[in-house]
Amino acid sequence: MTDDNLTRMLRAADPGAPGLVGDLHGAERYLLEEIVSTPPQDPPPVPVPTPARRPVRRRLSLTLGAAAFAVLVAALVVPSWRDTPPDGSGADDTARDRAPSAETSGPTTIEAPIRYASAVVDAARRNPRLLIGEPGWRATNVYGFAEDEGTVVFKKGKRQLEFNWYAADQYDGYLVDRRDVSAPRPFSIDGQDGSEFQYSSHDIAVMLRPSGNTFAEIRTGIGGWRDRAEIVAVLRTIRAASVEDWLAAMPPEIVTPEKTTQVVDELLTGVPLPPGLAREDLDVPGTNDRYQTSVHILDAVVCGWLGALERAESDDDATARRTATRAIVGARDWPLLKPMDAEGAYADIVRQVADEIDAGGSAVTSREHFGCR
Repeated sequence: MTDDNLTRMLRAADPGAPGLVGDLHGAERYLLEEIVSTPPQDPPPVPVPTPARRPVRRRLSLTLGAAAFAVLVAALVVPSWRDTPPDGSGADDTARDRAPSAETSGPTTIEAPIRYASAVVDAARRNPRLLIGEPGWRATNVYGFAEDEGTVVFKKGKRQLEFNWYAADQYDGYLVDRRDVSAPRPFSIDGQDGSEFQYSSHDIAVMLRPSGNTFAEIRTGIGGWRDRAEIVAVLRTIRAASVEDWLAAMPPEIVTPEKTTQVVDELLTGVPLPPGLAREDLDVPGTNDRYQTSVHILDAVVCGWLGALERAESDDDATARRTATRAIVGARDWPLLKPMDAEGAYADIVRQVADEIDAGGSAVTSREHFGCR
């Protein structure tokens, strides 16, 4: 893949994102990793376009964690497909009857298997929760639990299902983007109208119309699925769950707001901060898993050092240029990279940027490749 192709696909993934460090959301991140991990002879998957999103500064308040859980649960209100016809049409009243009603009492904290604060539990208790009923599925990744965006990824073997939610005011933009993928196919989920878009015979997305302040999209992810029939068979097993069961299904390594400072400090071991980036700027908003927390840190630190190198090149400042170059090339040895290799290819992207700079590449080109704004 050529540099121009990579840049073009990155822009397609997020055509209107603001130029801010650290706002590399799931779609771009997912696209970058797929580009890196896809063999050259295979065509890259169709990128998932992401409309413009608000500046990251609005997302830095750690008090948003509880509200984010409420948004997540609202986004997952796609009642059971267990009794829905395979084509996704129609609705089943009995499935609605099985959904848990709002609970007004119960424990203020839950350990499932980690301890969730009362605000998080209350937010989850007020809304229905859903889990995949087919045995063997587990939640492996969560990120973006802040304001009105986020993702939960469930995996079983090579198959995965993503539950994504976005702000309702972005619905029209997403709909236009998805129509570039395929013609919409009506798809009703327990009375909620939506549209199915087919990326391939084994990769589909179901986008529901807005409900409240958000709308949800369920995507099969990349690889592992044989055909649409297999996908629908799994979707039909989705079941309503109690607060305890739903929280227990979250990955045990999840980084909740109250743990953010400690985890970020651990991940920053051996990582020098670039000029202008303060430690407090790196606390990740909302609730994420450890991998996504690492990505958030790398976005800010790598882009910060590339920016410092670009300024040094422009100012012909030899000292600043040596400092920035040493930091970027040294990223190959940052301790937080190695644990990421088991989860995805993002660490390899950082190493590639380090290799580019080590080989005498320009900061401007590397900033474009890394997706810095």
